[in-house]
Amino acid sequence: MAAHKANWIADDWVLERFAGWRTSLLKFYPFRFADAALPWFVATAGAMMLDVGLRRLWSSTAPPLLLVLSASALAAAAWLPAPDANASTMPADRHAAWVKTCRWIREHTPADALVGTANETWAVNWYADRAEYVSFKNCPQDAAGIIEWWDRRKLLVRWSGEAKADGSISEDDLADLHRLTGMNFLIVSRYGPIDATPVHQTKPFQVYALQPASQP
Repeated sequence: MAAHKANWIADDWVLERFAGWRTSLLKFYPFRFADAALPWFVATAGAMMLDVGLRRLWSSTAPPLLLVLSASALAAAAWLPAPDANASTMPADRHAAWVKTCRWIREHTPADALVGTANETWAVNWYADRAEYVSFKNCPQDAAGIIEWWDRRKLLVRWSGEAKADGSISEDDLADLHRLTGMNFLIVSRYGPIDATPVHQTKPFQVYALQPASQP
């Protein structure tokens, strides 16, 4: 297997770089209100411009016509089918492979299986219907949960560095990851190299079982 240079997650020094500064900016999180305000502003401005234009052309019929157009647009938005959105930022073919991999996890693993991911960690709970050991974007909101979340991420960094010290990740390394975390399955793509046979593969993703090497 060809060598890969991708890390599990960022090293400790990257995670802690500007940590205080980044944390202080969290108090400005309401800036995300712009995600909703901007479309609302554009839609309102467009409606006002349309209203002004219609009033100039047909001053007596503009209000009823604008009402008809608005009602028609609302009905179309509510009833016309729309394609599923891809919010993962993955290319379409990669996203399809990711969904297929997660669905394999859902259909071929125990309901209480604990899943880990290396490079991609998007919507595992949604598509695979399994618990994920840790997710960068799924940070708890309570103090104890945040500490546990941070400790799990650092544990993966340490394990990855030790496991890859000899150039590849062995079955024994995977067994050690299972012992440290309780994870049963690991989904990877460019992370590695892993000197073991995956239990499932939908390129570019592979699924590895993290059971001790001496067990079937």
